[in-house]
Amino acid sequence: MSISPSKLRRWFTEAAKIGVGIGLLAFLWHKGLIDPVQLGNALKDQPFWMLAAIGLHGILFFSLAMRWKLVLSTSEIPITKELVTRLTLVSHFFSTCLPGNGAGDLVKGWIFSKRGTEFGVVLGNMALDRILGMSGLFLTWSFYLVIAILINPESRGLLWPFVAIALTLVVQQLLTVAFSRKIDRYLHSLKDPEPGIRHKILHFLRKIVGPIAKGSTSKKTIVAALAISFVVQSCYIATAWVAGKVLSIPVGLVAAGAVLPLVSLVNAIPLSPGGVGLGESVGAAAMREFGMAANAGAQIVLVVRIASVFWALVGMLCYLTLKPKKSA
Repeated sequence: MSISPSKLRRWFTEAAKIGVGIGLLAFLWHKGLIDPVQLGNALKDQPFWMLAAIGLHGILFFSLAMRWKLVLSTSEIPITKELVTRLTLVSHFFSTCLPGNGAGDLVKGWIFSKRGTEFGVVLGNMALDRILGMSGLFLTWSFYLVIAILINPESRGLLWPFVAIALTLVVQQLLTVAFSRKIDRYLHSLKDPEPGIRHKILHFLRKIVGPIAKGSTSKKTIVAALAISFVVQSCYIATAWVAGKVLSIPVGLVAAGAVLPLVSLVNAIPLSPGGVGLGESVGAAAMREFGMAANAGAQIVLVVRIASVFWALVGMLCYLTLKPKKSA
């Protein structure tokens, strides 16, 4: 059986991205920024703190699930806590295995659409959830960056540009949500074209924009979703603080709060599965700006990744045990 050229290209691309991640980790190991022996001994000697890191990540993913459930409620789409949590972990599993976070979202949306909700509507709700999540990330990041500047005024030249960029992106994303109602009205004002590709595209766009427009009418939902996003990021940042306990490396919450959101953004770049290697490299460079040892950042991010991988494995089990029901 012959293999199509497109499939070969896809396999080659995925293999290259895996190679990028392995290569970056090997480079960090070669430079002494990652020490597998030290890491293994730390995990053996500090099981309580490692369990605490895993537990914080569990709260993180449950919070993500509750945010998506809240967003779905604006479109009057019912979903149980059990199902929304399982699907969130399934999404995390595929995001960990495949480059970029988008793959996990698409799998989550496709599975949920098989239970009676149109895929376009599901995508619209996921888009709103993602926008509010990213807005919460940038707000949290700005909060910790400002505190870092107040503690160390000499860092303002380095950190203020990041604060400005983060707050600009928050405004941009929230304006997108606010203007979604006008976009939705415009799409519905257009005359339906003859059946064909243009008709399908217009119908699909209406299905995607509609849930965002509905969600934008509920200020309580937006505020609650942003608050949940702050909890999500706080759990992620606290995991880095706990990772310092695992490794016996003192890391302050302010330093973790100023660096980990950046690591999270870098991990979303589709250059390696789950951003492996990329996040550790950025962590190594960024943590040095807070007076930490050269190898501290990469090791801390790696421990955080181990906690994340644990829940990715749980997500794999959730995927394998999901039943193909027609309704939530």
